[in-house]
Amino acid sequence: MLGGCDASAKVRMDDYELLHNSAQSCERNIEYFVFKYFGDETEITIPLEYDGKPIVGLGVQASSVYNEFYLRNSVKRLTIQKNIQYITPRIYGLKKIETTNPAYQETETVPMELKEIYVSEDNNYFKSIDGVLFTKDGTELLLYPPRKEVNSYVIPDTVRKVGRISHIYAKHIYIPSKNIVLCTFSSTTENVFVPESLIDAYKAQNPYQEELFKPLPENWEDLIQPENQEDSPLDDESVNYSLQAKHVTLENAY
Repeated sequence: MLGGCDASAKVRMDDYELLHNSAQSCERNIEYFVFKYFGDETEITIPLEYDGKPIVGLGVQASSVYNEFYLRNSVKRLTIQKNIQYITPRIYGLKKIETTNPAYQETETVPMELKEIYVSEDNNYFKSIDGVLFTKDGTELLLYPPRKEVNSYVIPDTVRKVGRISHIYAKHIYIPSKNIVLCTFSSTTENVFVPESLIDAYKAQNPYQEELFKPLPENWEDLIQPENQEDSPLDDESVNYSLQAKHVTLENAY
């Protein structure tokens, strides 16, 4: 459903830039994909459809050029409805740059300000737990909001992999699972607590972060700090954000 056509035609819907599979052979099965949101809202819900056709993805799975999703850095809370079947691993924050040319809105990629992600229970592909995005079966943590206000985070037992853009911006991370979780850790992380029997395996998987791994305490559940703390790891200006800034241009002449 998500492939087979060239997603190349751009359309504007309010503060969204969409792409659709516009190949002639696919005219009866047009689907839309969100490429950018550049509005000023702090909370947004991805629309269900455009012009009577479904919106099915954030980024375009079948495209090497448009397999990206740009989210305005004003957004703190993102809600994904039942229609979304695909979410690109290439998600960027977006900042507007003032311009005197009315035909264009110049933008720049910046760190996201996202705090929470919510997914409709009717979505068959994704779910959210405590504001964090997962695959429906819970085996992959896809996106941890970079401004999620917790100092401690427990990776659920079901998780086997943390997506490559999903650095967990918490100072203390607990991984109680007796299975290895494939992941890397951000520069804000101070401790990663894992079962003692797996410490060597985690160190081998993350040779440049060996000092992070420590035995999971028996009373680890009592050590978890409450959510919604005022300080966020990303408040530190020294954080080395993994995405390089670059310039893109939004064509507003529709």
